[in-house]
Amino acid sequence: LLEELDEEKALLGLYEKTYLESSRFCKQYAQRLIEEGNEGRAIDVLEDGIDTFRSPADLRQIATDLYRDRNPEKYRETLKRLFLDHSEWDAYDELKEVCDDKEWQSIYEEFEGHFEETDRQQLIFMYVHEDELEKAFAALKDSENLSWLRRYRDPVATVDPVEYFEVYREQLVPFAAGETGRRHYRDIADHLDEMQEL
Repeated sequence: LLEELDEEKALLGLYEKTYLESSRFCKQYAQRLIEEGNEGRAIDVLEDGIDTFRSPADLRQIATDLYRDRNPEKYRETLKRLFLDHSEWDAYDELKEVCDDKEWQSIYEEFEGHFEETDRQQLIFMYVHEDELEKAFAALKDSENLSWLRRYRDPVATVDPVEYFEVYREQLVPFAAGETGRRHYRDIADHLDEMQEL
């Protein structure tokens, strides 16, 4: 209503009182501050929101743009958090682009360690993204996950199609013996089709 009445001062005052009530208010307030040219206060608002709300990907994305030319360290840290917490691959690529080789190597190793402990599939996807297919293959073998073997077959099987086939076969046999039922047999048939292509 205040917006419709063009009551800008009252609107900003209301946002100031309520911006930590929801991430939507926080985002709207920050955007309004940016439009008014008050980017310093917008950063404070966004940082408060990032600390307050659990999944502030949209707040972090706005903060990234504000940090880009102001604070390189916070810029890189925000990109890192966008990738680790929200799987934002654009943030990953942007972070790689702004880092020198030594800095990127350190960050990449940090990502590897993090995903080895928390998300093996994301680790495999990162290896595929970086064209480190041998590492992806090793992680797939360790995972013992048939659906991942199927999903990453096209890029990763090129490393060693014969061994990939053998890994697939070794994992399919106990899977096939594990259950019965039409859906289970359909899954087995799908995996056999994948193996036939290998």
